[in-house]
Amino acid sequence: MSRQEEEFSISNEDFEKLFKKITGIPIIKTRYRMSYYDQSQKKYTIELDFFHGVLDSLILAEVEFDSEKESMDFTPPKWFQREVTFDGHFHN
Repeated sequence: MSRQEEEFSISNEDFEKLFKKITGIPIIKTRYRMSYYDQSQKKYTIELDFFHGVLDSLILAEVEFDSEKESMDFTPPKWFQREVTFDGHFHN
């Protein structure tokens, strides 16, 4: 449930160099960010990923929290389907 995440920008040149070194299947996706207000009107950001290529038709929604307690108290929208937080198939 708790993971450290690193995000940083790279140049197009660096991307091209690194992309050529992929040894497996590249993960290609389009990410959308949307606001969501729960029952208490607390605002969350849902990151909605639409995958392409081999993973076409896979859609994942991610919500980040300030604490594990907050995540346990969260009631997802009705359109969320299966919970995959603890499923190793979905870890990056």
